[in-house]
Amino acid sequence: MTHPVLAALRRRSDGTRVALVVEGGGMRGAVSGGMALALHELGLAGAFDAAYGSSAGALNAMWLVSGRLPQGIPTWVDPRLVHALIQPRRALRGGPVVDVTTLVERRYEQLSPGLFAAVLASGTELHPVATDARSASRSDGASAISPCRSTAAPLRTSVATGCSSVALARTAANSPGESCS
Repeated sequence: MTHPVLAALRRRSDGTRVALVVEGGGMRGAVSGGMALALHELGLAGAFDAAYGSSAGALNAMWLVSGRLPQGIPTWVDPRLVHALIQPRRALRGGPVVDVTTLVERRYEQLSPGLFAAVLASGTELHPVATDARSASRSDGASAISPCRSTAAPLRTSVATGCSSVALARTAANSPGESCS
């Protein structure tokens, strides 16, 4: 028996605009990367009209859209790449703990020359979505993004831009009483 979502992705009706929303959340990118890899291995990477993601989800969506996802997976599992990306001691010098600029602008292009040109040439639109951490304060005053807030921004954006169907790659469960709608 074929899962109904797989059937819908493979046989769409005219006028249907299907989006993939990939949740972000730092190293939860390893989880959403696995989800994106499953879509790639099922031959569904090109089944989406648009891909939306925040944080690590945007990076995994980028690799999926580029058609080069297997080259991007090592960024989550190769200890050398993870160590280059995350270095808490950089904060002592006033730098970022997570060096996304080096990862995206240099390391990705080294891993897969022409990556960004492949994204731009893809038939799937890529929409990285940002969430303002200051507007997502918890009651204890700590700045944090809840799983629903990091998912809700790209989810709402995908619907607002005309997507009629959305496949959501979640990496965390809702908190009690929390809704992502």
